[in-house]
Amino acid sequence: MKKCSKCFKEKSLDNFHEYKSGRRKGTYWAHCKDCRKEHLYKWRKENPEKYKEHYSKAQYKYKYNVDKELRDSFVGKPCMICGRIAKRYAVDHCHTTGQVRGVICLNCNTVLGHIENESKMEHIRNYLQMKLPEQEPFLGIKVPEFKP
Repeated sequence: MKKCSKCFKEKSLDNFHEYKSGRRKGTYWAHCKDCRKEHLYKWRKENPEKYKEHYSKAQYKYKYNVDKELRDSFVGKPCMICGRIAKRYAVDHCHTTGQVRGVICLNCNTVLGHIENESKMEHIRNYLQMKLPEQEPFLGIKVPEFKP
């Protein structure tokens, strides 16, 4: 049993976070999980910009082992695939190995995601090769005849 330093309630050790590394390894936090949760909720509400920045950095580090600063350094530079200068970029990675390939614009990242999915590509190929019957214009929109 341990007493929480915030709510002063006596609780079992299951209600406290344990330090997993460092000089405090094997010991428990001074305040309980409920008090920590309440504190974080309040902090997030009072500091939405700081929370968004912290969460974004942590996600890039956790998911891709890439610093957000590295990704942001590509802003204003051309995409590695299409060469377009975009406002937002994505960290491109192999979905099988998880290895980061580079930083590309969101449009190219979306296309790449579809291309990597073989079954989806087969459906896309079939759709594009489909012979259209002569019929009334779709939704009343007549598309001008294409002349290469």
